[in-house]
Amino acid sequence: MSDEPVMKSDISYYQRLLAGDQDEAAGILEEHLKTHPVEKIYDEVLVPALNYVKRDRSLGRLAENDQQLIFQATREILEDLDESKPENSSSRTTFSEATMIDRNSPSSAPKVLIVGCPVRDEANELALLMFWRLLDPARYELALLAHETLTSEAIEQIAEKSPALVCIASLPPGGLAQTRYLCKRLRKRFPNSLKIIVGRWGSRNESNGNSLLAAGADKVGTTMIETRDQVIQLSQIGSADATDDSLQPAGCNLR
Repeated sequence: MSDEPVMKSDISYYQRLLAGDQDEAAGILEEHLKTHPVEKIYDEVLVPALNYVKRDRSLGRLAENDQQLIFQATREILEDLDESKPENSSSRTTFSEATMIDRNSPSSAPKVLIVGCPVRDEANELALLMFWRLLDPARYELALLAHETLTSEAIEQIAEKSPALVCIASLPPGGLAQTRYLCKRLRKRFPNSLKIIVGRWGSRNESNGNSLLAAGADKVGTTMIETRDQVIQLSQIGSADATDDSLQPAGCNLR
């Protein structure tokens, strides 16, 4: 048996992206999928690669042009993953393209509308594009804000759409102060009606999560699978609350 250490999939995948070898990077994903569930490919390979991009960019190890090439390669790899699963392709929309469910159609069940907010960073926008792929498109209507959107603009667009949930993507390193600020602004504008979930995917610092909860977030997840479960939990609670309200006589408040 060889004593050579086995390189982790996320590291080898990131190194292939750094080398500009998109085909080999995609091949690493294919090999990973042979021994791991598809839902784990995001937390175990793709998200860590984005964490590495942010780290290396902040340390000056990665040029802006190289970062953009990696982001573009990531988008193309995600599109290839979608092509292999065409039944999921309709679940992703941008904010401007998102359409609400036709509630007049007897065959349509109401969907939970979620707005995704990337914290002023294209890596966070890409992370949200990945996260959408873990949710059931039959149950959730998804809208994604552009990463260039200012906080004030994001809040106004959220108010216009009136979603059940907002999912904020904030990959480490960095971005914690901006994320706390966004949580505080959202909670002040929507004190009771809006559920706020933060995806601090890849973080190992529990105190960061506590500070975000103190700022107004309802849940903080450090993996995409954890955040997916939080979305399901909070959307079910919201649906139960709405049902309870609909059964109460006019003017009756049991809370």
